[in-house]
Amino acid sequence: MGIRSGATKQGWEQTDFPVLCNTCLGDNPYVRMTKSEFARECKICQRPFTVFRWKPGNDARYKKTEICQTCAKLKNVCQTCLFDLDFGLPVELRDKFIDQSAIVAMPKDATNRDFWANTVNGQIDKIELPYKDVQVQGALAEMAKKFGPSARRNLPKVCTFYVRGLCNRGTLCPYRHENINDEDLESLKKGVNIDEKIRDRFHGVNDPIAKKIVQRVKEAHLPKQPEDPNISTLFVGGIDDTTTEEQLKQDMLPYGKIKAVKLVHKQQCAFVCYYSRDSAIAAIEALYERFFLNNDEGKKLKLLWAKSQLELPSAHSHHGKKQHQASKEEYKKGDNPEISRQEIVKVGAGAMPVVQTPVINSEVIKKVGITENAQLKKLMFNYDDSDEEK
Repeated sequence: MGIRSGATKQGWEQTDFPVLCNTCLGDNPYVRMTKSEFARECKICQRPFTVFRWKPGNDARYKKTEICQTCAKLKNVCQTCLFDLDFGLPVELRDKFIDQSAIVAMPKDATNRDFWANTVNGQIDKIELPYKDVQVQGALAEMAKKFGPSARRNLPKVCTFYVRGLCNRGTLCPYRHENINDEDLESLKKGVNIDEKIRDRFHGVNDPIAKKIVQRVKEAHLPKQPEDPNISTLFVGGIDDTTTEEQLKQDMLPYGKIKAVKLVHKQQCAFVCYYSRDSAIAAIEALYERFFLNNDEGKKLKLLWAKSQLELPSAHSHHGKKQHQASKEEYKKGDNPEISRQEIVKVGAGAMPVVQTPVINSEVIKKVGITENAQLKKLMFNYDDSDEEK
């Protein structure tokens, strides 16, 4: 029986066409492929399989299959890019929508893995996989609309000689000389094990593309962080007269040490100030749009970042301090038009000047950055009285 005469070799893959996604296959209906039986071992199960090599388009690079069809069908992924076959999403992101107990696990031991692969290979079409669930596919379809596959991964590799300024091929160079971004430069760094990255992507761990998509999803749903890095205060809206500091601390203390809590029952709001910015970020990522006081689903609270004093004319910065000091000097001199001018009143025969106290209205108070409630000023604007002394 030739090369497949052994018992183990009987399970080696032989096929006439690969399992590919539309992005990797390309839009050319007359694509040409080369076929090599048992040319490489699968990066996952380490069994020899049939390798296909082709070019998706005129401006694309040559691509080849990296894993066998048995592993690709078990995970419902493309043999080349290892993304989901239907929606083009990373496995790490897709498996978040799937019950982990329903995912087929592969044995890690080499002997058990060979026996398991040979057994599964003949029953692959009969195994019920969780990737065809209607609810799962609906959620993945919504996710794919925003973070679907990109044909950029078919572009040629970056020319390392061009990056160093040494390429002399010009337009004849088969590698890329343009549209180079930070991701391309990062991939050129030495010490990156390609086989390890393929295995991580297949098993859904440490995938940088999945992490970027998750981060983009978080940023799209979370409120924008204030530019001032010193802000660590959160605004809590929707409280009532029965809300206490202990209740707020009970829900928000797990994310970091709390510096102070200020309740403003008249405005039905509160301010929670953390010692560190990272604690405030962790709290708003965990509780935004799902903050229920003491797990009471009927009492949902609003959680936002507190305003920074940088948003006011008198900022909590070096430039803002100068403006604050300059404003106070102007008020002393009486040059500000909003302050009533000094009036000299003659008393009796002696022309004794009496200076009337300047009246500062609420608009001027806002410009200077002064808050009537000192405690509220410290919490809401991260304001420190020592700034005025400086």
